[in-house]
Amino acid sequence: MDAAASVHLLERGADSVKTLLLITCLFWEQGDSALQERVSGERVRELVRQLNATQRAQRQNAERTLVKLGPEILRHLPEADRRLPAETQVRLKRIVKELERLLTVRSSAASLVTLQGRMPLTEAWASLEKQTGNRMVDSLGQDIEIDVDYQRLPFWQVLDRMLDEAGLGVDPYAGNRRALTTQRRAADGPRRFGMAAYAGLFRLEATRLQSVRELRNPGSNHLQVVLEVAWEPRLTPLSLSLPLTEVEARFESGERSNLPLKGVRFARPIPDMSSVELDLPMPLPSRAEKKIASLTGEIVALVPGRFTTFEFADLRASRGKSQTRAGIRVTYDDLLKSNDSGVVEVRIHLRLEQPNQALESHRGWVHRNEIALLDAQGNKAEFVSSEEYLQGRSEAGIGYFFVVKGDVSSYQLIYRAPALMIPVRLPFELKNLPLP
Repeated sequence: MDAAASVHLLERGADSVKTLLLITCLFWEQGDSALQERVSGERVRELVRQLNATQRAQRQNAERTLVKLGPEILRHLPEADRRLPAETQVRLKRIVKELERLLTVRSSAASLVTLQGRMPLTEAWASLEKQTGNRMVDSLGQDIEIDVDYQRLPFWQVLDRMLDEAGLGVDPYAGNRRALTTQRRAADGPRRFGMAAYAGLFRLEATRLQSVRELRNPGSNHLQVVLEVAWEPRLTPLSLSLPLTEVEARFESGERSNLPLKGVRFARPIPDMSSVELDLPMPLPSRAEKKIASLTGEIVALVPGRFTTFEFADLRASRGKSQTRAGIRVTYDDLLKSNDSGVVEVRIHLRLEQPNQALESHRGWVHRNEIALLDAQGNKAEFVSSEEYLQGRSEAGIGYFFVVKGDVSSYQLIYRAPALMIPVRLPFELKNLPLP
């Protein structure tokens, strides 16, 4: 064999060894990940068993340890049902509730973005979605390139700067669910960055100031300030409120003004929109005032936790049965057949352990919870409509109408609702608002 042939064989052998090592590493990584997952699950199950240990110190230590492991272990925790010892049920419910709260608080924090270099706008949008879960719909900026240099900055601050460089804005009425849609900005339109206040996953901007002088009733003169409240589309709040007693305006002269009204301004976010408007009626300032130097207040957002699934397999035998998950109890109340056309009404009763104003005012989120009737082959029954048959401070009853074929008892009911809802307080300050 000549030298060239020998070298060729050695190269082939080296390539084969490299390939074998690469495959081995991939299997090792997959196996290591699976092993970590299995060990994690076993660790959680062991700690759950210790929740019913004979010594109180052991039970308390197991509960504290499970909470410290974080929301990632929720998928490993068993249901706190009557098959478990009473002590375990009580502690497990507390653990799940706290982990759900931590998960919701974590979700309501601003997404952080890192982007560097010069890139097409489409590439920047893709990176934003990958990093934050916030989707952009853009039919205008395909040919635009921008320079970016952001290190772990909040999503809205990054987006505003990118839109400013591209000469674009956001269309709040586009109707793209869980997405932001770009639109062309007016030629004389102001830049977005610097116009808004940022609070967690929210962006607040004053979009309109209007002076109203009532010639017949001067006592009704007022200044109306309209605030646009937008949110990262990955998480739509259930409701927004603005306590009027928390709002204060400071003018250039140093004069301060509080709203003369008490109460709360409410807004109910609509899934197909990315923002809502709140109006603030304020005392009409002196004509000598040229701008509001500072406008402060506090938005209270009711934020949903992760959605959990409730399943009822036998529609006839499951009537009146309830399932509870992390603060919400879902009862399959009744099944009513309205006529001979195959339309049935499925009644679902929700009760919240801590309402947090979730059902006191804007309760539209209840109608947005997902529900499905599946036949034995997994096909969905046609959904017709829904209506509320029960209202209460901490409960609601919704009737859902479906068209079913054949024996309804063979259908399975699937219902998804947020397992926890917590109010998140978001103080804000807007500066240098020009007066009309």
